[in-house]
Amino acid sequence: MILGLDVSTSITGVCILSLDNKIILQDSVILNKDTKSNPKKDFYEKCESVKEKLLEIKNKYKITDIVVEKKMLQFGSKKKKTNAQTMSVSTGFNAIVLYFCYDIFGIKPTEYHPTSARSKAEFKKDSKSSLDIKDQVLNFVLDKYDDFVVKYTRNNTVCSHCKDEADALILCLGKLNEKYA
Repeated sequence: MILGLDVSTSITGVCILSLDNKIILQDSVILNKDTKSNPKKDFYEKCESVKEKLLEIKNKYKITDIVVEKKMLQFGSKKKKTNAQTMSVSTGFNAIVLYFCYDIFGIKPTEYHPTSARSKAEFKKDSKSSLDIKDQVLNFVLDKYDDFVVKYTRNNTVCSHCKDEADALILCLGKLNEKYA
């Protein structure tokens, strides 16, 4: 089974894909909740939350491969500004999750740049589409997997964690196609 992780300090998408291309687990670790029942977490608590999820996975599933989205070391586009502090925290968090994967599973994770993962998964970006890349990826996943579950907000928009889960699935599919096809 392949474990895919779309790591972020707000939401970490998690997917497990079997070697016969079936979704075993679609989940996320919500790290940015700020409610009375789930207060906002600091950096260390976020690390601990992801570690707990990985330990839970280790106890339930036989993971053979792990693939993690590689953090881009560049500033964002004009639409999405990224500052040096955000990049530093994001890169550090990603590194900690990579280490947790190795420490818990004894597997060195593969890192894929998002574009590379999509290519390996045979996703083709439609540059003429009005949809952003996350929505295009989600539609690709929904077309390919009948059992991928999408949840909606009260305003009938897709919950953001579903897009992170779709990204984690794309990572798994890319690894499956690269290693086992």
